[in-house]
Amino acid sequence: MVITLVEGKLGYMQEGLEKRVREIKDREFQYALIKRLIGYEDVLEVLKKELNLTIPS
Repeated sequence: MVITLVEGKLGYMQEGLEKRVREIKDREFQYALIKRLIGYEDVLEVLKKELNLTIPS
């Protein structure tokens, strides 16, 4: 669901990000992440912070 949400907001999924998202096994964290992604315009900034990623903007 996270991947679908990101693709819906951005129109694409950056390389390597899909793999990292699929590695998340904690359901509570997934739901919290989804809520944050829905509530914020800057999807990449949320992902950077929550997943501790370096994503080129």
